[in-house]
Amino acid sequence: FLLSDMEAFGIKTDAVVVHAGKRCPSSIVLCSYETGSRTIVHCNQDLPELTVKDIAKLPLDTYSWIHFEGRNVKTVLEMQSLVRESAPDVTVSVELEKARPDMQVLVKNVDVVFVSKDYARNMKFYSMEAAAEGIAKKIAQRCKMVIVAWGVKGACGRSSDGTIVTSNAFPPAGEVVDTLGAGDTFIAATIFALSRQRSLQDCITFGCRVAGLKVGLKGWEPLGEYLPKAEWINTV
Repeated sequence: FLLSDMEAFGIKTDAVVVHAGKRCPSSIVLCSYETGSRTIVHCNQDLPELTVKDIAKLPLDTYSWIHFEGRNVKTVLEMQSLVRESAPDVTVSVELEKARPDMQVLVKNVDVVFVSKDYARNMKFYSMEAAAEGIAKKIAQRCKMVIVAWGVKGACGRSSDGTIVTSNAFPPAGEVVDTLGAGDTFIAATIFALSRQRSLQDCITFGCRVAGLKVGLKGWEPLGEYLPKAEWINTV
């Protein structure tokens, strides 16, 4: 099911690691209509995480961009180092989402850092501008860009020369239907724009627009219909 679903959306699966006989993880999301909060109950019974050996098998120098999530820190750090050694021209990014201080080490080998509101607030930054500036100076001095998503406030980006740009959020034309995965949508859209060499301002604005469109739709499948019709789609 998972492979066929990805292939239906044009996602290449030739590099996917398949563990025969293992069970698929599942998540149950409890949404509060009163507060807008989400509680996720996750269950992974026996599916292992990706390993450095899995990454080493890939033709890394054929990729233009490799993105990591801040998960099992030690292994991800080793993967990043491998990419840097094997494919120094590849752009590398990482997402710091969960409020875990041990993830700070994951920024030392990357070009672009995506930071969640929760992670920023855990570092005592209470606005997206302060977070972008503070994180760039405190833990991401070598990164080309620090990008902070701030929910309904939009997003902020800081480039290595110290320039800070911001984008408003773009609520859907109708009501908010499904916010699950809005952050991932923002990151994916922003990386897409960055990979096309657009300005940081244009990239985070595009990310906010796509994320805003997504939350007005159930799931991701309708994006395939509505995104090409958006009047701003050709901005990147």
